Amino acid sequence: MITIQDVRNEINKDPVYWKQYIFSFVDDFRYYKKFSQVSDYIPAGDRYDYLLASITEYLCDELELPHPKWTDNIGRLESPWFLSELKSGKILGLVESPASFRRRDIFVGKDFLFRV
Repeated sequence: MITIQDVRNEINKDPVYWKQYIFSFVDDFRYYKKFSQVSDYIPAGDRYDYLLASITEYLCDELELPHPKWTDNIGRLESPWFLSELKSGKILGLVESPASFRRRDIFVGKDFLFRV
């Protein structure tokens, strides 16, 4: 089982492939559905903390699990982060971002965590 802390550790080692680590976790968490995968997290002090908190809350809502306490301590970015570089992607992000992302000033398309 992959934990959210495992994802953070991998991002710290190799931030170029952050999406790969996140999507592996998303698949794994949806499969195992274990609160222990998200219960513990040590923030590193960068924007990935906000992204991982948003993803964790989104998935917990989807799987009807409680939010871990650490997500309460991850507020709002100082400036918006649009995960799409495309103008159309930014516009869609403003409209479609789930609440857990929007309240942290992270903007994604509605299909950001959609996996096949």
